[in-house]
Amino acid sequence: MAKTVDLRTYIALERAFLRRLLRSWRIQSAPIYQKITQACLDHKWDEARRLVPDLDMTEVGTENREWITYMLLSCGVFGANMVAKGRPSFVGVGSFDTFLKQTTNNMLQYLELNATAQIQKEALQLIAEDEAQTKAVLKWDASKHPREPKGSAIGGQFTEGTVQEGPDFTRVAITSQRPEGDPGHQANKEVFQHMHEFQSRLEALPGVTRVSVKPGVGGWDGGSESMWQVFYRGNGAARRLVAETAKAFNQDAVLVLKKCTGSNCQPAVELSFAHGVSPVIREKVHAVLVKNGIQGWTWMKRDGKTLLRMVSVPQWGGEAETHQKATAAVSQKLREDGLENHRSVHKVAVSVMEREGDNSYDRIIGRTGT
Repeated sequence: MAKTVDLRTYIALERAFLRRLLRSWRIQSAPIYQKITQACLDHKWDEARRLVPDLDMTEVGTENREWITYMLLSCGVFGANMVAKGRPSFVGVGSFDTFLKQTTNNMLQYLELNATAQIQKEALQLIAEDEAQTKAVLKWDASKHPREPKGSAIGGQFTEGTVQEGPDFTRVAITSQRPEGDPGHQANKEVFQHMHEFQSRLEALPGVTRVSVKPGVGGWDGGSESMWQVFYRGNGAARRLVAETAKAFNQDAVLVLKKCTGSNCQPAVELSFAHGVSPVIREKVHAVLVKNGIQGWTWMKRDGKTLLRMVSVPQWGGEAETHQKATAAVSQKLREDGLENHRSVHKVAVSVMEREGDNSYDRIIGRTGT
């Protein structure tokens, strides 16, 4: 690439880059949108909602990685040229290549998580609007058009994880992913495909209702992985399915949360952010978490907001009071750094499924009853 890029050349490059991304997305998404549209025309809005998770921009980024890198490099050269006012710039020296690679990875992660979440949210909103408008025009008689129970994920009541929790509800953090470099590591598209398959099996279990399965990102000091946020009202069969799935995908452990009203409750602390949190900012948040002794956390979306959850796990050495103080310190530090957030605390009963021990996968799989 030339050492400088003039404005006209840069604009042309940017237009070509955007056209390429849009073309890739149209090719991938057109069949899905067509199915969603047809489902709405047939007044099968629940079926339309089932198709929304297939709208995923991960492959758009993967297929265009070289273009993204080249565009970011052009941006750097153009910006350096503007700052230097036409004098030779030094883009490409020092640790610039490492920075460019990391920026490319951040862009890919944005397409995979943030852009995908925005597209799915808009699709769900359009489906809801079409349903409301159609029913208003046709004076809809709900008794003639039965649908899933109120509150079910399929019926759209759990958009982005909004739930009404009770003592008989269970929330599980699980995944089919393994850390990068592990033989079991998979692309996120595979992980989410496994997520949809798991959701179908969970919904099919007798006595299991109010199922919601949403993507999230679990993190710890030095790593992260795509994961599933599972919520259901169920019985021992659901718990066994979770154990079977965790064992099949060689998971180290699975965290299980239920609402708690007793004296032995643990704090599940959530920080909500009104605006999106970029990958760069997220890394800075991780540094604050680690500095304050937080060992693990989960990122997710709810009601259009980015949410960070941190749970005290006594089985892994967590102490409720220490966790409360640490998360309060994290919230305060982030606000001081200009990242506004709202902190809320929920009381939960925490249990853990693991490979071995009293709560091993095999023990849970072998149990009968509820």
